[in-house]
Amino acid sequence: MNILIADDDDISRLLLRSALTKLGHSVIEAGNGREAWDTWYGGGFPLVISDWMMPGLDGLDICRRIRAEPRAVYTYIVLLTSREGKVDQLEGMKAGADDFITKPFEKDALTARVRVAERILMLHANLRAANADLERRVDERTTELATALRAKEQFLSRASHELRTPMNHVLGFAQLLERDPLTSSQAVGVKHILTSGHHLLRLIDQILEVAESSSMDSGFLGARKIGKEVVASGLSPEIREDERRSLPVGILSNTDAVSTLLPLEPVIRSFIPKSGDAASSRDRFIRGR
Repeated sequence: MNILIADDDDISRLLLRSALTKLGHSVIEAGNGREAWDTWYGGGFPLVISDWMMPGLDGLDICRRIRAEPRAVYTYIVLLTSREGKVDQLEGMKAGADDFITKPFEKDALTARVRVAERILMLHANLRAANADLERRVDERTTELATALRAKEQFLSRASHELRTPMNHVLGFAQLLERDPLTSSQAVGVKHILTSGHHLLRLIDQILEVAESSSMDSGFLGARKIGKEVVASGLSPEIREDERRSLPVGILSNTDAVSTLLPLEPVIRSFIPKSGDAASSRDRFIRGR
């Protein structure tokens, strides 16, 4: 680890350098506060051991300047001082110091402080790595979400057409059937086709609206209840029981939204007049299917 030591006393710097070098660290010396600041500012020093009292910039000034720098890598600062009062240590901590060594220092005390600094710096490094990984994951998820939203918009655009168009065709031909004379049973059947078809169209609209919104509201929950009744029977909720008995069995046996459309073809076929008028456009359409 690169360590910057700042002390205006040559003997103190020599002792510090000797002890730290034996611990396996690389040491750079500064003989005053100004030199220490310039050296730290120009290079990477995760640990600074500085004397409290120095000409020019003292240890507290160095602490304040280092803490004012918006750098990602944390610098651990240890102040060398002959002061032992709690008030002095509190002042040093307010300035930004992390730890203190009392002069004249003992080798064991210095070793302990350096090992504490190594652990703290390792924790800071792990935290930076975790934050960087979290930011990367957030960027990835944001990109994935944007892609999913684009796919959702494309799907809704196609679904709107694919769901509404077949139902509109069914309703259109049912309305054409109403123009011809029908038996009472046929008229009831056409009425049910139109009523159920309009219910299904409204249900499709509500489903698409909910899919386009960010959350499901209570209005859609009510729509789901109505829609479930429509899908389960293939009929509107207003159909009377006697009318239900007059309908083909295929309509009453549907169990899902897709199958409600399947029985409509045989129902429409059953509504064609017995005379077999081949000139009718509706007859030609149904027979062509």
